[in-house]
Amino acid sequence: MLTGKELRLLPVLFAVSFLLSLTAYGQDHSGTNKDIPYYKPRIISDHYYNVEVQAGTSFYYGDLSSKVGPMGLNPFLPGQVIGLGIGSRRSRRIHLSAGAHWIRLWGDDFSSNPVNSHNYNRNLHFRNDLWGLSVKGRFDILPHRGHYIDRPTVAPYLFAGASAFLHSPYAKAPEEYDRIWVSLRQLQTEGFNYNKFAFSAPLGVGFEAKLNQRMGLALEIGLNLSSTDYLDDVSGYYRDPADFPGRDLGNKMANRSTELLAGLTNEERVVNDVYFEPFDKRGDTGTYDGFWTSTLKLTYILSKNKHSKNLSKIYDLHTIRDTDSHWYIRKNHYTKRSVELEEVTSQEERYQVTPLAVNTEHSEALPSFYKRGILFTSDQYSKNKEVHKKHREGYFNFFYSPKNDMFRNEITRPVLVDSTSLLGECHHEAVTAIPGKRQLIVAVCERDNPFDEMQMHKLLRVDATSEHHWSVDDELPFNTGDFSISHPSISEDGNTLYFVSDMKEGYGGTDIYVSYFHKGQWTYPKNLGPVINTEKDEIAPYVHEDGTLYFASDGHPGLGGLDIFEARPDMAGVYTQQPVNLGRPINSSEDDFSLILNSVKREGYFTSNRKGGKGGNDLYQLKVKKIPQSRVLTDTEAPLLAEKKLKLKGAVAIEGRDLLVRGVTVILTDSLYDDKRRTITDRTGHFEFEIQNDRIYYLHAVMMGFKRVKPVKISTVGVSSDEAVWQRLEIVHNSYNITLKGVVKGVAGPIQEASLTILNLNNDEKQKMTTDQDGNYEVNLKRGTKYTVLVEKKGHLQKKLDISTADKAVASTIQVDIELESSNLQN
Repeated sequence: MLTGKELRLLPVLFAVSFLLSLTAYGQDHSGTNKDIPYYKPRIISDHYYNVEVQAGTSFYYGDLSSKVGPMGLNPFLPGQVIGLGIGSRRSRRIHLSAGAHWIRLWGDDFSSNPVNSHNYNRNLHFRNDLWGLSVKGRFDILPHRGHYIDRPTVAPYLFAGASAFLHSPYAKAPEEYDRIWVSLRQLQTEGFNYNKFAFSAPLGVGFEAKLNQRMGLALEIGLNLSSTDYLDDVSGYYRDPADFPGRDLGNKMANRSTELLAGLTNEERVVNDVYFEPFDKRGDTGTYDGFWTSTLKLTYILSKNKHSKNLSKIYDLHTIRDTDSHWYIRKNHYTKRSVELEEVTSQEERYQVTPLAVNTEHSEALPSFYKRGILFTSDQYSKNKEVHKKHREGYFNFFYSPKNDMFRNEITRPVLVDSTSLLGECHHEAVTAIPGKRQLIVAVCERDNPFDEMQMHKLLRVDATSEHHWSVDDELPFNTGDFSISHPSISEDGNTLYFVSDMKEGYGGTDIYVSYFHKGQWTYPKNLGPVINTEKDEIAPYVHEDGTLYFASDGHPGLGGLDIFEARPDMAGVYTQQPVNLGRPINSSEDDFSLILNSVKREGYFTSNRKGGKGGNDLYQLKVKKIPQSRVLTDTEAPLLAEKKLKLKGAVAIEGRDLLVRGVTVILTDSLYDDKRRTITDRTGHFEFEIQNDRIYYLHAVMMGFKRVKPVKISTVGVSSDEAVWQRLEIVHNSYNITLKGVVKGVAGPIQEASLTILNLNNDEKQKMTTDQDGNYEVNLKRGTKYTVLVEKKGHLQKKLDISTADKAVASTIQVDIELESSNLQN
């Protein structure tokens, strides 16, 4: 059975558990959805803070009500409610608030009960002022989508919370005391001085109407379950007058059944021959007091967050508009132009551009090489995602697609990367992998600071703990709240980082900056200068492993919108020559940006919102059919190398011998595609593959009984002749492919920590080991060799064995169990 004190805590425990459930609801619970075979992410809404002012009425229920429980309120005895608070929107449906309040409650037996009833005859009344603090959680039935100015016009919601308050009930004294208000708690009319500190659990429903962009007016109706039975100073039974020595007023206030006038209203009442005796029922101890509230709440949003159309320029690159049946990346940001440059309009014979199957009606952008495929950002969430008609939500997440799936729109691909730990609720925007490590540098836009006028991007160093799960390692040191940093690209050695920023000291719009990793830390960002940056926007830098910089700009001469440019540094790493437009079909009259290229520049990927796409930004593959010998895509003077088929021929021999081996498996790996092909050497020990120029391959041979050797690198970069490529491979005997194992035993069973010395009689090499706790041993032996095995253990006689592997032609196991005699038996 629960005690009275424990029962009074139940409303508070209920409220706390409700708030915890709301908090949990607000967290991301990404996981596998039964209908969607990839992660279903949470759609995040803008966070904001707001101030709240509320006023209304209260209605008490309790021992002085017409009936027990919440339905016993008296609508003709309203109290007052005034409150101030601050709120914080946490997600699409969750809003938390905290505040202070004053609540006045009234109760009166005379007004609330019929004549001749027990409560009417009792003739008690009270007034109580509650001064308290409360926290509430609100669950919106209609989700809050996008920016706060786009919140629903009318929003119904549920709320619950917890409140702590101080209270002290008062009542009017009889006529002979001039009907002054006196404290019932101090008079101890209940026979003791109960605690004036109590809790309540408010819960109810509300409806908020949007008045303008920042103001709202809500009607809330709530039930407040309290943890006390003394809001009305009535509980238990009547006390003996002897319990009030020297306190005549306390005795009169405790039992007012004989008074001719109602205590609160001073009206005449029907007085029967009823007088309550000591230990008669005064109140109900089995229920607790509470009250209802009906309030109007005026809210004002404090956030400085601007609407997406006014966000940081970097963020604005993802804000898509539908105008005249064309998709544009930004609104009112650039003037379309059609500069017909002869040198950039006739490159169709060199390039082939193909849209990827991962494209959707949503926006896919900013590809980056990752493992055996690419990462990209997309605002797609699930098949049934609702798209806002006014403007697309700008919340992007990372998706991964293996190379083999880029042109197959399989239902299981692409896969959403679990990056929920990246600052929690943020806009995931761009990424680059750090060479040679499992780490990445990720750009995110933190969207939970309502006091920032602009949404600022920052760069994080991230651990790729698995293929599809990331966790934050650290922030880069030059992140600040004064400017955005985005679109990272790191050099092949991992020591040079390029990125985009809207720093004030730039040339205008967004510029490209560079930072160097020097003596264990990143240097202060340096602007690449006026050769690269213009008064407009330069974005999406990509530094190739040969040092060439590719970026997009609408400030350099181009075909319209953002165009992709190529820039080569001089020997000192400085960009002194004007960047060159890559031309059609890579660039178009719309926006083209974020080009990445493989190591030999025969293949790449980029983003475009050109006509003919599926909607928004789309991803495209670039195939380079002809490339200059200089490997500079815009070089118009160097001879062009076309794609061509070649023959790779070779033979496999045993190391140190001219003997070629038949039946050896030869594996060829294309490093650009991670594509593996196999063949088997013919009866003369030769093999042959069909390969392609401008590729890097790895070749190795595999055969049972021989070591797995390091693959041989074969490069066809720059090859223009039709001559076959020749490669000889060697295989090496696996010296240790015979296993000697067994158990060393004694009279009492297996012997632990017995010492074994294995002597190679061919070269006098020794191996030593001891048996484990079960007497087991295991050692590798060479083929075609004779061994002597010496087994020793204190308390046992030494034993010597002769082992030969001369008759072992292939990998095998020799099982030898060894029994040692106890030295005590000889004594």
